[in-house]
Amino acid sequence: MTADTDVDVTPPPRPRRRRRAGLVLAAVVTGLVGLAVPAEAGIPEIPERGSTAPGHPPVSSCTSEFVEECRYPTEGYRVRAACSSLAPWTEARGISTFPIDGHAATEWFWRANTDQWSEWKPQMRLPVGSLHPRDTKVEYRPTGPGLTLYKGDTPASGDEARTVTVAMPSDASGTAEFYWERSWADHVKLGEAPVVDGRASFRIPPGAIVAGSNQAVLAAYSGDAQYPAMRTSSGGISVQKPTARPVVTTPFTHVTPGTDAELTVTLPYAEGPVDVMEGDRVVGTVEMHGGRGWLAVPLSEGEHELRVVHRGDARYLPGESATTTVTVFAPSIELESTTLQPGEELRATATLPSAASGRVQFLMTWPGNMAGIGSADVVDGKATFTIPVDRIGTGTFGLAADHRGGNGFMPSRTEPTTFTIGAADTATTSMG
Repeated sequence: MTADTDVDVTPPPRPRRRRRAGLVLAAVVTGLVGLAVPAEAGIPEIPERGSTAPGHPPVSSCTSEFVEECRYPTEGYRVRAACSSLAPWTEARGISTFPIDGHAATEWFWRANTDQWSEWKPQMRLPVGSLHPRDTKVEYRPTGPGLTLYKGDTPASGDEARTVTVAMPSDASGTAEFYWERSWADHVKLGEAPVVDGRASFRIPPGAIVAGSNQAVLAAYSGDAQYPAMRTSSGGISVQKPTARPVVTTPFTHVTPGTDAELTVTLPYAEGPVDVMEGDRVVGTVEMHGGRGWLAVPLSEGEHELRVVHRGDARYLPGESATTTVTVFAPSIELESTTLQPGEELRATATLPSAASGRVQFLMTWPGNMAGIGSADVVDGKATFTIPVDRIGTGTFGLAADHRGGNGFMPSRTEPTTFTIGAADTATTSMG
């Protein structure tokens, strides 16, 4: 009978067999994501112990079976085991699952694609006529210590991420840290990941490592109660430049005249200047530090389509952001009539850009005073308000519209528009 476990993958090159427990590093190339900004950091002072291999870390895929011989002089039974692949720093053996006269078991082995046999068990030692299960199984245990760095596949372009994976004994725990090794004494921490089921993965986003044909990623394992802290370096990994894709954000897409448009630019790991452009015209320059920059841009009234352009450097190919539209608007208020008599109604309309929402509060002013007299919803950029003038009083007043902002609009207020109720010489009101 045959016992199968896991799936089949191509085995990696293996060092000489060791009886100690250990750990393995694997670098695998896949797609993007993760925007951690690297920090200058020193490497923990721990032993370097490891090697480098191409491809991906394999998983264990082994079989075992019970074999009987009924011919002299090999009459008896034994166990055969073989692995098409074995996980790094792991060894296996095949063993019978019935204990009659002791289990039949192969030696522990770590070589893949090689048959392993147990010693013969004489058939005569089994009870005559007995019925017994003829089953076997595969057992695994860790070996080591040490690290093997699998570089994985080279990305098709610099716009794809590289994923580094630390594979280690399944009972290991702790944390793995990943560094860009600029030189033997200069390291930039890329990030870290917890060890789960003996593995820890971290995706290195485009631009985290300066392009080059002989870059290196270093991994440091923290160690735990069973396994020591260790580290190893990948050696030559080819890194391509990604296209610069700055991201522009602004707290307000609609601002009032005299207010600068506030732009925040994000481009992971970027340093130095990038240009803010409207069409072919440079309207400002953002100085990037640690992947972020900020700029206030003065703009004239109207609609402006802005984008950030990166000219390219050691990390990035030239590229630009998507367009961000900023509108400079002046809110207005219009009265149906500015001369009213007792018994009539005051009707006012505030006008904002059509994208505005929320409510407008109408504020009445008179010498040394201001009071809200009502509010109205903004619909299609307009808010209309009506109030009987008998609720206001008589005299000359001003009326302003106040919009609290929201949905990309900064708060805004119109200048008061003057209106008169009855006699114009004195303002008398019950509004307070």
